[in-house]
Amino acid sequence: MGCKWFHHFKTDGNKESYKTIEWLEIKFESEEMKNELLKTLKEIHVPGEVLGNSIKVYGYVKDGTFMDYI
Repeated sequence: MGCKWFHHFKTDGNKESYKTIEWLEIKFESEEMKNELLKTLKEIHVPGEVLGNSIKVYGYVKDGTFMDYI
């Protein structure tokens, strides 16, 4: 079952509204989808981690918190 992510993000072009996103979780349903997501995320070098059936991508972390990059 998929989720419609576009209901949760503004599309008005205002980038300021994204400065407060601490993290988002991208769910995958197959190993193939997971590998494709990781390939893309590695290309743009984002902080995150792989969890069970999802990948958590961080927008920011609190001061002093170590975060590994995908």
